[in-house]
Amino acid sequence: MIHTVTLNPSLDRTVIVDELVVGGLNRIRAERSDAAGKGANVSKAIRVLGDTSIAWVLLAGQMGRTIESGLEGQGLVLRTFRCEGENRVNTKILDRSTDTMTEVNGAGPAASSEVLAEMLTALVDEVATGDLVVLAGSLCPDAPASTYRDWAERLAAKGARIYLDAGEEALRFGIEAHPALIKPNAFELSRLLDRELADLDAIVDGAKELAATGVGRVVVTLGGDGAVLVDDEDVIFASAPHIEVGSPAGAGDSVVAALAYADVQGLPADEALALAMACGAANASVPGSEPADLATIEALLPAVKVREL
Repeated sequence: MIHTVTLNPSLDRTVIVDELVVGGLNRIRAERSDAAGKGANVSKAIRVLGDTSIAWVLLAGQMGRTIESGLEGQGLVLRTFRCEGENRVNTKILDRSTDTMTEVNGAGPAASSEVLAEMLTALVDEVATGDLVVLAGSLCPDAPASTYRDWAERLAAKGARIYLDAGEEALRFGIEAHPALIKPNAFELSRLLDRELADLDAIVDGAKELAATGVGRVVVTLGGDGAVLVDDEDVIFASAPHIEVGSPAGAGDSVVAALAYADVQGLPADEALALAMACGAANASVPGSEPADLATIEALLPAVKVREL
């Protein structure tokens, strides 16, 4: 079974403008709202791929009820926990003149240590040996930066494999638990290693350095340029299919979903990375934070080129 954890979910409001004018008037051409959060987005994409998962989500207030309803409407199996306050709204502005996205993200509610402990205990009790747990996204405010590391250690003790997709200090601490996979982008990898990574060779060397610390597999996403996968057996590059951008929101989450799906299906590394690139590109080709359908993913898969480095 795959479990996903979202400690800071959101309602993602995506707006499209012809050209973003900073400090001026902008008129919205189209907009939509999606129940989201990195772990929840992973669960949505796993469902499209044909597998099931359990989405563990921390909800708050009326916005939390809206998010819960939206995720249930996607057919997700939920384990929900409640804290005080209101879940956040993230506003994503897609500029059609450049196909770039500007994000204005809310902070989200703080959660007490008691609520987080209750959620972790329930998750540990339900996880079985061989399950895969995806810890993804930002932590709720006031949660210790070591939260993902501590959760990963508890879950690994139950025999679970851990995928970690987080940024900044949460990722830095989480690596100490030796997760089965991490998925930084090139910028996050550079920040993690505290040095500039000027080219593909430098990125590969950085991924190898992290893998040598005990991380099972390092996948570094390079946006429209593709991705690199490094583990103790493979060093692989995969291109990204060319697409017309609908919205890049959630594309990285679809990459993680495909990697998790490929893992439980027993696919080899090259097929896993190819599927991940097709899923990420497919997601980026559709509006908002929703995953693309399976037909779109399958249509893009032949365009992915994989090679050993």
